[in-house]
Amino acid sequence: MQANETELHLSSFGAFNLAGTNLKVVGEANDYVAKGMNGGKIVIVPPKVAKFTPSESSIVGNACLYGATGGEFFANGRAGERFCVRNSGTYAVTEGSGDHLCEYMTGGVVVCLGSTGRNIGAGMTGGLAYVLSDEKERSVFKKRVNNEIVRVQRIKTVEGEDQLRGMVEKHATETGSQVAKDILIDWEEKVKNGFWQIYPPSEKGSRLVSVSEGEVGERTREGEVGKGMVRNAESQGECFVSAGDLDAEMTGRCAD
Repeated sequence: MQANETELHLSSFGAFNLAGTNLKVVGEANDYVAKGMNGGKIVIVPPKVAKFTPSESSIVGNACLYGATGGEFFANGRAGERFCVRNSGTYAVTEGSGDHLCEYMTGGVVVCLGSTGRNIGAGMTGGLAYVLSDEKERSVFKKRVNNEIVRVQRIKTVEGEDQLRGMVEKHATETGSQVAKDILIDWEEKVKNGFWQIYPPSEKGSRLVSVSEGEVGERTREGEVGKGMVRNAESQGECFVSAGDLDAEMTGRCAD
């Protein structure tokens, strides 16, 4: 099912969205967007006549994707606090966030194409996050990460790079994001000195994170974004795939 809407949406737009349901808002939305999302796709973009810069303005509120388990989410603008808290399987892209990004996350992948607040990755035990932060902000960014569980590194494997690039490319296609387009033009520099990968210990052995000693990372097959991307729920009969070589018990479970 496809649905396109143009207006301001109050709390919980797209909550518990199911596989096969694709929603697009031209406007903005409030708190708890995509809460409990199970599948499908949600896209939030500003109107073409907007007089603000999307990457510098909030387009969704706080606690978006709270407890989400699957599907895809693209926001052409910034998110508020606690973006993807308790996410266990959704793949999401935003252009900035407030405090507590990826808090208590157990699965899925989050890409943040702009600045963040403090306490990133607090209680995060599964999944991956990619955050864009310029080299000049390196020390500041690392202080914003909660290192109690997660670790931070530059992208080390081609699988990780492929996954990230695929999500940025799709964000550009779905939203028309100028930020995403600019990143793709300057891709090599952004991967080398811009993006940070945040991962918990459960993902350490994944090819998305590291290459085993004596082993050379292999690029994914042509046409695949990267290991661990969301599959089509209707054809594959599942709502998410873990972000690495993990079993379902370690990354959370699909919701029926």
